Amino acid sequence: MPVDYQALREQAITSVRKKEQETRIFVGLGTCGVAAGARAVMAALEDKLRQAGVEARLQTVGCNGMCYQEPLVDIAKPGRPRISYGR
Repeated sequence: MPVDYQALREQAITSVRKKEQETRIFVGLGTCGVAAGARAVMAALEDKLRQAGVEARLQTVGCNGMCYQEPLVDIAKPGRPRISYGR
């Protein structure tokens, strides 16, 4: 069965464009983040987003190499630069 690479490409482009249009919040849950309390930060963010009715994609990521700043949270809003918050 031949693979329709053009259709796969179009699906990937659509998926990326959709993600670019939503607010995404990244929480570092590598071992350094977990040790610094990132699980509690993740739970608090989930609760606050739900209570406030804010539409955002909450995602977990691994260590980004700034262990001394953990727990780290990055927020990416459409059309704005990605911002990192530490400690």
